[in-house]
Amino acid sequence: MDSVRAERPLLIHIGYHKTGTTWFQRRLFVPENGYFQLLDHQEIFETLVRPYPLAFDPEEVAARIAGPLARLPEGCVPMLSSEILSGNPFFGARDCLLCAERLKTCFPTARILITIREQIAAIVSTYMQYLRRAGTLSPQDFYDARVEPGYGAFDHRHFQYDRLVAEYRRLFGAGDVLVVTNEALATDAMAVATEVATFSGAALPRQVSSTRVG
Repeated sequence: MDSVRAERPLLIHIGYHKTGTTWFQRRLFVPENGYFQLLDHQEIFETLVRPYPLAFDPEEVAARIAGPLARLPEGCVPMLSSEILSGNPFFGARDCLLCAERLKTCFPTARILITIREQIAAIVSTYMQYLRRAGTLSPQDFYDARVEPGYGAFDHRHFQYDRLVAEYRRLFGAGDVLVVTNEALATDAMAVATEVATFSGAALPRQVSSTRVG
C-alpha cells in the first residue's frame, strides 16, 4: 500500500454533510474524470467508522482496500469519499477526531478534501434530513441539544469548520488539505472540478455536469 501511495497519493473527501457530496461522488469522482473510489459509503462506514475503538485494526483496513487498489485503472487517483468521515451531525459529530486519527494512521500521506457550506443553510438542511429519516423533534428541541448524560445530540459547534480544518492541517500538513465551499460549486462546478484535479494530481476534467444530485 505504501508504494501505491508514494506513486499516486490517496485522495480522501470527508464531507461535510449537505455540501454537494453526492455530486462529487456520482459526477466528479468517476474513472472518466481520473478518480477511482476504493470503497463506497457503506463500506467506508463499516471499515473506518463503525469499528469499536479498542478493536480497530489498521491492518484490516489495508487488507480491505488491497483488492480495489489492485484494480486501480491506469492514470486514476485512488480515493475515498464519504461525509460520514466528518462525523455524524445528528449526534454532534463526536467521532470527528477519531475518524481523523484513523485516517492519519491508515493513510499517512493522503491528501484531504473538505467541503463546507454556509452554516445556517447547512444547519437547516441537517434538520430537514433528520425529518426525512423519521425524526420527530421540533426544530427547537432538535437544536436545543439538551440530552440525558451519556447520549449524543445535535451540536452547533460541529459547524465551526475552522476547528476540524485546523486538525486535518496539523495531521496531514496545510499543503495537503483543500477546502472547497458548496457556494463555489453552485457557481462554477467546472472551476471546482479543476481545482480538485490540480490538488489531487488527477487529469483536468474535460466536462462535468453541474446538475444537482440527491
